[in-house]
Amino acid sequence: LFSSLPLCYGKISYRPLNVLRESQIVGLGALFVKQDLFNTSCQKLNSFTTLSLDEGSDNVTILTDSNYIPDGRTALYKALHSSLQDLLAMITYARSQGLSPTCSIALITNGEDTEGGVDTEIIRNLFLELQEDSILRSSVLIYFSNNSFTQDQVEKMQNELGFKTLINGNDRRNYCK
Repeated sequence: LFSSLPLCYGKISYRPLNVLRESQIVGLGALFVKQDLFNTSCQKLNSFTTLSLDEGSDNVTILTDSNYIPDGRTALYKALHSSLQDLLAMITYARSQGLSPTCSIALITNGEDTEGGVDTEIIRNLFLELQEDSILRSSVLIYFSNNSFTQDQVEKMQNELGFKTLINGNDRRNYCK
C-alpha cells in the first residue's frame, strides 16, 4: 500500500492535517506528505515524508508566527506544479521497485495564486496524466474562504486546475468526510 499527499500551504490551520493523522492509512505508515512554502517563489520545506499518528514525531513542520512570516504574495501554482513533478518522480521510483503506487492529492489554501509563472493548463494536464495511468485516486481542494477569497473564486480555481472535490475548511462538518 502506497499513498501520497502533496501538501502545499501558506499559513493556515492544521485542522485537516490533524484529522488525517487519525486515519487508517497513517496507522499503516503509508501516507506521505510533502510541504512547500509559497510566497513570491516556491520553497520546498520538506520532501515526501511519512505522516505519523502523533504530531511532532514526524518531519511535518507546524508553522507558527515565529518560524514563518508570509509577505502577502502567493506562488500557489508554482508550488503545486513543483509538488506534482516531485510526485511523478516518486511514482517512477516506486514503480522501479516493483510497487504499484496510487495517490490522492490535496491542496489546502486560503487564497488565490498572485504570482503566476505556471499556466493552469499545465497543472490540469499533469492531473489528467496521473488519472490516465490509474495513479490518481482523488484530488481535493480544501479551502478556507475569507473576505478576499470567495466561493466563486474557489470554484474557478477548482475548474481551472482540475480538482475533483472541493471541501470548505471553514465548515467543521467536513472534517469527518
